[in-house]
Amino acid sequence: AFAQGALGRALLAAMSWSLSQGLQNGATTRFGSLPIRTTHTTGSLTDIGLLLGQWLRTGGDRPPQPRKLAILGLGLLSFGFGGLLARLLRSRMGLRAALVPAAILSLLGAQGLPASL
Repeated sequence: AFAQGALGRALLAAMSWSLSQGLQNGATTRFGSLPIRTTHTTGSLTDIGLLLGQWLRTGGDRPPQPRKLAILGLGLLSFGFGGLLARLLRSRMGLRAALVPAAILSLLGAQGLPASL
């Protein structure tokens, strides 16, 4: 019975985290005309690499827009900060630590809801 209960909670947690990642990706896919991938670091690294590669392809004539690089770089730094914060919170709160980013995302999403209606 214990294993079944523990497995059920783990499955529910995995499904909840998957849903939260989908919601986060959907909520933050675009910032103006800039596509932003916030659920995995490789998306930001790929976008930074593409911008720098396009700049090099032009022989340095058209540098990437500083705003795009800044936003993508800030997002990349946020991954590291979020990982550190998650480690600290999980040591104190256990799996309930996952509720912290879920609550933040819910509050941020709720602020934009009236404007979209």
